Amino acid sequence: EKGTEIFRASAVIPSKDKAAFFLSYEELLQRRLGKYEHSISVRPQQLSGRLSVDVNILESAGIASLEVLPLRNSRQRGSGRGEDDSGPPPSTVINQNETFANIIFKPTVVQQARIAQNGILGDFIIRYDVNREQSIGDIQVLNGYFVHYFAPKDLPPLPKNVVFVLDSSASMVGTKLRQDIGFSLAVQNWVPKSYLDISCVTLQVHV
Repeated sequence: EKGTEIFRASAVIPSKDKAAFFLSYEELLQRRLGKYEHSISVRPQQLSGRLSVDVNILESAGIASLEVLPLRNSRQRGSGRGEDDSGPPPSTVINQNETFANIIFKPTVVQQARIAQNGILGDFIIRYDVNREQSIGDIQVLNGYFVHYFAPKDLPPLPKNVVFVLDSSASMVGTKLRQDIGFSLAVQNWVPKSYLDISCVTLQVHV
């Protein structure tokens, strides 16, 4: 599945013994539409009596906003949906101060069964942003390396040079042709001083 990395490990465990697997990795959080988004795949493939997700967020600049989205399951349409899709998944607990946040998702077996009987709960998604009041950004230093986060806000949109190619031939009949409606919405929100070229394709090309 796009956006999902698969890790596999095998081990021989004697009867009545216990095993613990620890997986450490680093992931670059990308900022989209003004917020960071972190997704955790929760797919134990069975109902579990000890299922827990514990997330800690530490931002020296301060946490401006934080939200936990409903479980998202793109693999099994129709599953991964709880009774209430308007907020965080059941049993989610959020503890937060100015610079630190702790999110715990620990559903019981009954709560898991209400979401999905097959144990495929979905993606546990956390979306947040940090304070950006300082125009110089934020500098962090660790182990001889530094990183400078600079994302100025309230900048005016820049002029653009865009070419639209609209295909209204017979091959576009149906849903594809209705998608051309989005073109009119894009033109209505056009940035001044931008350049726009429109190419229409039917049996012939018109510019």
